[in-house]
Amino acid sequence: MFQAFKKEFHKQVAAILPDQKYYTSPHLSEVQMPIDVGHFLSQALSRRTELEARDLISCSSPWIDFDSESAQRTVNDFVTQLGQQGRFPKNELQKALVRAVDYCSQYLFQPVAAITAFAVTDRERIRSSIDIRRRAGYFVYHTSVLQSLENYLNQMDGVQFTLADIESHLRKEAVEEARDLDAEGWLRLIDPIMKTVRIVYPESERVPVQLIQLFLEERAADGLSTALASAAELSGGHLSADDMEREIRTFFEPALTESPPSEPVSTEDTELPLWKQFAKNERGVSNNHSDIPSHETKAQPLWKTYQQESVASETSIQPQTQPQIQPQTRTSTRSEETILGDAIRYRGRFIEELFESDPVAFESAIDRLSGVQSWEEASQILTQEVFRKYRIDIYGETAILFTNAIEKQVKQRS
Repeated sequence: MFQAFKKEFHKQVAAILPDQKYYTSPHLSEVQMPIDVGHFLSQALSRRTELEARDLISCSSPWIDFDSESAQRTVNDFVTQLGQQGRFPKNELQKALVRAVDYCSQYLFQPVAAITAFAVTDRERIRSSIDIRRRAGYFVYHTSVLQSLENYLNQMDGVQFTLADIESHLRKEAVEEARDLDAEGWLRLIDPIMKTVRIVYPESERVPVQLIQLFLEERAADGLSTALASAAELSGGHLSADDMEREIRTFFEPALTESPPSEPVSTEDTELPLWKQFAKNERGVSNNHSDIPSHETKAQPLWKTYQQESVASETSIQPQTQPQIQPQTRTSTRSEETILGDAIRYRGRFIEELFESDPVAFESAIDRLSGVQSWEEASQILTQEVFRKYRIDIYGETAILFTNAIEKQVKQRS
């Protein structure tokens, strides 16, 4: 079932790509690729472009002091500017797409196994903490797993660890998290899975329970897995979104399902899980998904640092209601290009969703951020001047995108 899912997922994504010689990150955004795959590809392109740009610079000339601060700054500026011109050759994109779908699919259902295989090891050798954080940034969903990895790296700073050590820690954390979840928590946790399955099988109103069981198995949720499998026996191993929700609620709240009260009508669709909203929409509605390129190097990323902030669902914005990324209506300033890098194309989205559609406030924050000397200083400005001031959900995709873009540029300069 899983292999068939990956094959169909790749088929769906490949079908939306136009036939052209090169593909840039904006091209991938324009075709509205699924968020996790688009993000993975964008990260891969950013990394390859950075390496290609650095290969163009020979830092061994005795005539130039490449160790000086100004020379390092010049090199970093060159790499940053050239990196914004990155593009996939057609044949390379096809290979990268297969890889992205493969890892994103595994991470969707088995995040611990996927992240240890992709981010932690390199031919059985443990990567450096910097590389682990960078490669973990290729993934979007299941932020609790990403947070658990971050916590472990901080805890083991300067201490050697094995693959078995980190994998055991991540699995233990995942199981403990699952043990404390109620029905609402599980609905939020499987939301990305439900949404992606519906993208892969747009003509079907039902979800293969075997795929959900892959995720439950990694979290040792055997009881829930058995309950869903039993409920799906009479329907060929599939459940509709409504049935899935009902079975999960029945498992955790059996007393309530014996004589359920009439359910109040919600005044806002956002009070329902995203996949539940998706299921309630009429069939035939187009499912657009925007690329989110950013989750980069994380030496304690800001969006995962402030635990006292209200924790929202880790899932993405509902495809049907997600605002489309519009072309820039004005020329961005030099400061904006410097501090945002290739994320400058999301300028309009940042202003609308993070600054209450106030471009002056956005420009003021960018001006302050452009003068910082360290990521710690930038983190304080983001917290006080953006997230707390405008009551922004730090787990929201736009907040993560904004934070990671700034973090990447600041750390390249410092």
